[in-house]
Amino acid sequence: MRPEKDMQGEDSVCELGSCGVLAIVASELERASDVCQMLQHLIAALLEKSSHPDLIAEFHMLQELDRLQQTVSDLANVASFLSNTQPDNPLNSNDLASKIILRSLRDRLISGSSVHARSSHRDDNPTDWF
Repeated sequence: MRPEKDMQGEDSVCELGSCGVLAIVASELERASDVCQMLQHLIAALLEKSSHPDLIAEFHMLQELDRLQQTVSDLANVASFLSNTQPDNPLNSNDLASKIILRSLRDRLISGSSVHARSSHRDDNPTDWF
């Protein structure tokens, strides 16, 4: 495999290696997950102060934000797990699955189904409406 060309057209090699890059990706995903969670709490607090009688759409939006946060968190766990494995060793699907909470994401990653495939999110966790 040839090195990539940098911005000036010269050969460059990532000094970190794939495991180092995955560790950084895991850290960035974890930060993104924290931001999602913070936004979720801020929006929920704003909705609590609202006296609007019908907030169903807003609660659905909060549920989707929660799912986004959980997905990003799971992906951070996967990236962290992969950064600590040897690149040439086969992955144990049970070990990988244990790092993923969302069932639909776990099924997609473990089965290798298409990234673009849309699946129902309703199978992950039931929604508790208050």
